Amino acid sequence: RLQNRLLRQVVTHAVSKVPYYRGLFEAAGLRPGDICTVDDLAKIPTSTKDDVATVPVEDRMARGVNPERLVRHVTSGSTGLPSVILRTRWEDAQLLLMQLRAQVVAGLRPTDLRVHIGAPLPKRLPHRLGLFRGECLGHNLGSDEMLRRLRELRPDVLVLHPSLLDILLRTPDREELASVRPRVVFSGAEVLTSTARAACEITFGCSVIDFYGAHEVANIASQCRHCGLYHTNDDGVIVEVLRDGKPVQAGEEGEVAVTALHSYAMPFIRHRLGDIVRRPAAALPCPVRFGTLENIRGRTLDYLDLPNGSLLSPYTVVENLAATPGIVCFQVAQASPTRVVIEFECRAGSEQHTTEAAAEACRRIFPSEMTVEVRRVSSLPLTPAGKRRYIRTNRRTL
Repeated sequence: RLQNRLLRQVVTHAVSKVPYYRGLFEAAGLRPGDICTVDDLAKIPTSTKDDVATVPVEDRMARGVNPERLVRHVTSGSTGLPSVILRTRWEDAQLLLMQLRAQVVAGLRPTDLRVHIGAPLPKRLPHRLGLFRGECLGHNLGSDEMLRRLRELRPDVLVLHPSLLDILLRTPDREELASVRPRVVFSGAEVLTSTARAACEITFGCSVIDFYGAHEVANIASQCRHCGLYHTNDDGVIVEVLRDGKPVQAGEEGEVAVTALHSYAMPFIRHRLGDIVRRPAAALPCPVRFGTLENIRGRTLDYLDLPNGSLLSPYTVVENLAATPGIVCFQVAQASPTRVVIEFECRAGSEQHTTEAAAEACRRIFPSEMTVEVRRVSSLPLTPAGKRRYIRTNRRTL
C-alpha cells in the first residue's frame, strides 16, 4: 500500500512538472490516473541510460526547482555513459538515511568507526556528534600506504569495492594486513566474485556483506546476514526484474528497472540500469520482510557476443578468470564477435605458469571458433572512480 501511494504521487508530479516524463506519457497515450498500483507500472515505457543521456538536464528536472540549491551527483561513467543526477537536500538526506539503515541491519553499530576506501564520506550531524564515525582513504593510494593508514585507524567496519580490495590484498605482508581485524567488511559498486569474497574473509577473519546500489536511486538491495539473499529497499525504490519488458518468473534472470519513490527534483520511473539479477526460486525463512534478489550478475553492457549470435555472461568470464592462480587483475576487450583480447597482471615469479593457466581458462570459457589473445601487462589502470572495468565491448543495449 505504501509503494502504491508513493508511486501515484511521484507519477502525478513527474507528468505535471518534468518535460521528459510528460512527453513519455503523451507518446504512450497515458494519463497519471492510469497508474494506480505497482502492477500498472508495466503500462509505462522503460527508459534506458542511452535514452536519458540524450535528454538535456533541464528537461529531466522538475519545473519550479532552483538548480543552484540542488545537490549535484555525476556518475563515473564507467559503462561509458556518465550522467548528471540532481536532488534536493532533503531527498539526498533520505537516501543517505536508507543507506545507513541497511548498514545497521548488516551489523554497523552507532559507536563503530567506518573507514571508506575510495568514495568520500559526507559529514552529517550524527558524525559530528560522534555517532557512525567515518574516515575516507583515497583510492589512489598504493597497497602499502593503505595498510599503513588502516593500521593507524583500526576500523570496526571497512567499506570498499572489489577493485580496491584487490589492490589492498596485494600487500606482501599478509600478517600485518590481517592484524587490521575489522569486525565486518562492506562491499559494493561492483560485482563481488566468490573468489574475492573468500580471500577477504580468510585475510580478515570476518564476514563480507555486499550492497547493490546505483547513483540514480542510491541503495537498491543489501545482502542479509540471516538468509544470504539481497533484500530490496522496498520503501525507497520499486525494483522490477524484466526480460523483454515483462517481469521474470521466480528463479529467472532479468534486467533491473527501478522507480525512485522519493525523488521529485529529478524523478526516475522505470529506469533500466543495465544490470542483470536473478529472483530467488523460493523464499527463505528470514526476519526481514522486504523483497529479495538472489544474485547480482553484471551489466547488460558487459555481455559478450559469441559467433553464433548468443551472449556470454560477464559473470562466467569474471568468475573463471578471477579463480585462475596467479592472476591479480584482468580486463577483457571485445571489438567483434570473433575476437577477444584479455590483458592481466600476475604475481611476481609466476609469469609463465599464470599465462598458461589464463590461456587454459579461456579455452574453457570461449568457443573454439573465437580468436582469444592473452597478454600479460605490468599494470591495468582503474577508472577515475577507482573501479576496475573488467569487460569492455562495443555493446550498448541488449
